[in-house]
Amino acid sequence: MTAVAAEGGPLDTSAPRPPAAPHHRADIQGLRAVAVLLVVLFHASAPLPGGYVGVDVFFVVSGYVITGMLARALVGTGRLSLGTFYLRRSRRLLPALATMVTTVMVLSVFLAPLGAEARTLGTGVAASLFVANLYLITLGKGGYFHTAAQTNPLLHTWSLSLEEQFYLFFPALLLLAALAVRRRPGQRTTALALAVAAVSIVSFGLCWAITNQRIPVDQLNTEFAFYTAPTRAWQFGVGALLALLAPWWPKGRAIGEAAFWGGLALVVWAAFVYDDTTRFPGLAAVVPTVGAALVIAAGIHAMGRGSALLGSRPLTWIGDRSYSWYLWHWPIIVFASALWPRTTGLPALAAALSIVPAYVSYRWLEQPLRGREVPPSRTVRLALTCIVVPILTAAV
Repeated sequence: MTAVAAEGGPLDTSAPRPPAAPHHRADIQGLRAVAVLLVVLFHASAPLPGGYVGVDVFFVVSGYVITGMLARALVGTGRLSLGTFYLRRSRRLLPALATMVTTVMVLSVFLAPLGAEARTLGTGVAASLFVANLYLITLGKGGYFHTAAQTNPLLHTWSLSLEEQFYLFFPALLLLAALAVRRRPGQRTTALALAVAAVSIVSFGLCWAITNQRIPVDQLNTEFAFYTAPTRAWQFGVGALLALLAPWWPKGRAIGEAAFWGGLALVVWAAFVYDDTTRFPGLAAVVPTVGAALVIAAGIHAMGRGSALLGSRPLTWIGDRSYSWYLWHWPIIVFASALWPRTTGLPALAAALSIVPAYVSYRWLEQPLRGREVPPSRTVRLALTCIVVPILTAAV
């Protein structure tokens, strides 16, 4: 995904006001860097027990960026090519994912922790079909923090599957909302915002109820709330609403600085205070979600000191490669820990070394395919190849 702003016209009911032309937001790339660093440090056993909230930051960023892109088409023209959207996402995400999954499944035969091979192969097949989160629930091994899950080198693919499940339906929801006011184009932005808000409220209510066991889901309350799109959609929705309502965000350097530092403080606080005993997601997920939204909002109108710091070259370099680093860091940590279980500091070293395959993936898989216009038939063949090859590898 490219980092774009989602600034649109005001919620005007007299004439359509398409969002402004996209431009690169370096601070959003920097926020991606913060998110992936939190996750990597958490997995590397750093003293950051709540670093898993980096995934929540990713969800908010994704909702903001993707909704901004979709809204520009819908508000401006009332049209949206779902096929083009899905083809572009496939070309952007699948090659790097398929390469990592296939490589990890082959290496797991030799390097995976004892007894984890079957789970790895099963997760790999599920990840290729974007249902890894649902597969992990069916294992019934105690959730994300359980030992059995922590020895699965493809555990981290749950969030990628969840995100794709969300975007399987979300663009269609926006399109339906725009079509509902087809004869009143000036109300398109309002219709989009209301649709997103309605879905987000229902999702958050479901998330809270299941996390707090107000709604029983067999014995899988925690796993269902943690792993599934219905209970996490509201986090994407927060970013989406911010994209749609960006013109209403108040201007002023002081407001921007307060939003940035306050939002960053919320994210960092959660990363240091939360741990595997925190009732999560539920109400606890509100803290990093709102924090990420505030950090994004701080740079909507102008880049203050905080946003400029986040958009510095070292952080944007990491942010550009955040997807690839997220893909590769966890399997390398798991393999290294299985081979040398008593080596002090090994997870941190493995996490640092994982930037090497991440760079290779970014340089030779992500970048060559980014922004290229190719015939849809070629993209379909590429997508099918990226799905079939890992499944055949698991079968072999």
